Amino acid sequence: MNQTGLLPSISWNGSRWWLPLSTATANQLAQQFLQPNPDALRALLESDPSLRIWMLLESAASNNAARLTLSNLANQATAALATAFRDSDRQSDSPSDLQSFHPQWCELHRDATAWDSPERWLQVTGPKVPSAWQQAWPRLVDAPNLPKTCPDFGGNKLDLARLLQTTDRASAANAHFDNALNTEKLAALKEFAYGLSHEINNPLANISTRAQSLARDESSPDRKRMLVAIVNQAMRAYEMIADAMFFANPPQPKIAGAGVPEDVSELVRQIVAEFTDSSAIDGIAISSQIAPDCQATIDRGQIADAIRSLLRNACEAIHPPGQIAVDLVHSKKMLRLRITDSGPGLNERERRHAFDPFFSGREAGRGLGLGLCKAQRVIELADGQIAIDSSPTGCIVTVQIPAAT
Repeated sequence: MNQTGLLPSISWNGSRWWLPLSTATANQLAQQFLQPNPDALRALLESDPSLRIWMLLESAASNNAARLTLSNLANQATAALATAFRDSDRQSDSPSDLQSFHPQWCELHRDATAWDSPERWLQVTGPKVPSAWQQAWPRLVDAPNLPKTCPDFGGNKLDLARLLQTTDRASAANAHFDNALNTEKLAALKEFAYGLSHEINNPLANISTRAQSLARDESSPDRKRMLVAIVNQAMRAYEMIADAMFFANPPQPKIAGAGVPEDVSELVRQIVAEFTDSSAIDGIAISSQIAPDCQATIDRGQIADAIRSLLRNACEAIHPPGQIAVDLVHSKKMLRLRITDSGPGLNERERRHAFDPFFSGREAGRGLGLGLCKAQRVIELADGQIAIDSSPTGCIVTVQIPAAT
């Protein structure tokens, strides 16, 4: 039987115990499952000894820590509770007449000395707690010690297991929709990029060629400067179209020398050097810590383009003066490149869409927003991973690619 008035069962050595779930706690846990909030969960653990004991014993089953804090429990609680409520076995065969336990639960709530005595709570619905199990329990070092009035154990409660089943189905449907939408977007982008390439590249080539020809014969410095600007802008438009083509239909990586590993340390060092002088002029200092002899079997040109895109993105995110740190390390079987900038970081919307094509948090006229997603495509083609995080001091992009064996 599935009882909504109980937390998932706790087992040890073949025996099972149940702890009460009040109406107020059930409602707050429902909010946690929909929108996790560690601070609110910590406050809930402070006020509800039953939930606190459940989480303490759940933690004991997964780690060997002798001492825990409420913050430790709060950081683990949402995932642990969701997993437990999803486990139908931990909801089955529970006691049926919960009303008969209400007086004992209320007495334990009012008795401050019971708050540090989990065995008294467990033995209301289960057998005597073995001393060997008690000796393995961690100690909560900052538990509150104030008596409380009895909460409502008998009111109608949300079925948290059913709520999680519903949210799981919704998440699966959203994931399926996102995958289908991404497939459609990629197909549309490919068609769009081919159209751009055919319809715009030829006029751009004509504009660039004519402007270069006029610039060669132009004697006026001002007009010559304007013609050079036309050539540069035509090339910029061409590069944006090439980026769109690359994202829509990326070429397969070309591995040189029958799979001979490339020196990624030297590659990163060269690219950092390319940016260092020009960035210093713009008021951006670039520092680097590059581990030696980091080898990987990669398309050197593609990976170089990806790293340049990431560094260019970091430079454009900073309002000088600022700093960029580039770190390359060999971690287990992976090479990890981390680029940290001192820019404003990302808000939640920007972080969520950082790798979407044509999304850019920059003002109009600063590119198509393909830098990060192009880098992502390159890294994934190399069987690697890329992640972006925001911190109080800026933005952190982490790239991992398999190291050569």
